[in-house]
Amino acid sequence: MHSQHPSLARPPYPREPIASRQRKFDLSRALKQSFAGPFARLSDHRLLFNETPRCHVVLCGFPRSGTTLFQLIARTCLDRVQTFRKERGALDAARFAVKRGRYLFTKRPPDLFQIEEIRAFYKNRNTDLRLLLFCRDPRDILTSFHKTRPDEFYIIPEVWRAYYEHWKWAAQFPDVLSVRYEDLILNPLGVESQMEQHIGWRTKRPFSEFHQVVANDFDTRALNGVRPLDLTTVQRWKNGRFHWRLRELVERDLPELPERLIQMGYESDDLWIRDLS
Repeated sequence: MHSQHPSLARPPYPREPIASRQRKFDLSRALKQSFAGPFARLSDHRLLFNETPRCHVVLCGFPRSGTTLFQLIARTCLDRVQTFRKERGALDAARFAVKRGRYLFTKRPPDLFQIEEIRAFYKNRNTDLRLLLFCRDPRDILTSFHKTRPDEFYIIPEVWRAYYEHWKWAAQFPDVLSVRYEDLILNPLGVESQMEQHIGWRTKRPFSEFHQVVANDFDTRALNGVRPLDLTTVQRWKNGRFHWRLRELVERDLPELPERLIQMGYESDDLWIRDLS
């Protein structure tokens, strides 16, 4: 699906706050950025004449598709990779983070909507850009809960639609590696190999052992607890307690869902709907 000449046009930005482009003013953050900016630019120039450019790996894609899980994996399993203890936008890190080491890694799902701006920032800089585009079975995303909002489904259909349109567009490009949550859980070694080929980084610990060394300052709330790669999180939507919600989506809120599942390769037909008793 990767192409130097993409056939799909970039979709328009979704409304705020879905796009999450306009951050609220934060005096503390502004002061930190003002102080860090010159040091960040200095660190950018350190590798200006180096034959081996730095690489910025940007993780984005659907919310609830394993992005926080992989941020933790990156922090514990990868060698010479600069990560952050919390979610950080790619442009924010590119402009204000003091760069250390060969690889800079950032994770923020809404960066999916700013891919072209990120590319433009690095166009004339001695930095390679590699994007990791995460997706997951929509039925699991749309029936997912978050620890911060335990009494409601975390992703509404409007948000999923916006991410789907941009995901479909972004997956066309050669600097993008599409990663399924299901592959990360069921075949972590295969995902390791794909990423090594796409990015060039190396692992110091298998992805499957990420949970054995977790930094105390890492924000794990989105994971609903740290545990080994959990096979039961794949196809959770088949649990009967979610069937009413899936029927509601198909019949009212997201009627295009069966077609999207086929387009994404999660189904070959719509017979799964018959099992929603």
